[in-house]
Amino acid sequence: MQEGAAEFWKDNKAREILPLASDKVPTWEVFLKMFREVFELLDVALNMQMKLRDLRMKERANEYCYKFNTLADQTSYNDAAQIEVFQRELPTSLIFKIMTRPEGKPMTIQDWMKAAIQCNESFK
Repeated sequence: MQEGAAEFWKDNKAREILPLASDKVPTWEVFLKMFREVFELLDVALNMQMKLRDLRMKERANEYCYKFNTLADQTSYNDAAQIEVFQRELPTSLIFKIMTRPEGKPMTIQDWMKAAIQCNESFK
């Protein structure tokens, strides 16, 4: 804890705790609770949504799908929202290939992922 918010928190807690008599010093459990109240994520789902929106398809669709699925499971997004975020990072040529398949347009996020992997493999 050498910089930023953590440093300020540490300095404030040290000033608060150090002058106390030894029987007044908080236990480790109490200290951890105080720390977590300040620094733990307040909204895990929101954090995962932000990570999901930052996710990029860089190479193979199966790698992208795995990472996407891992993050999406921790959000509160429904299927439609997941599809919108998923499509955003697919290459245009891959979206076109998926949309023009004989099977038609995928309807669920799982269908989209399966189609992306299949079309990406045949595209290579």
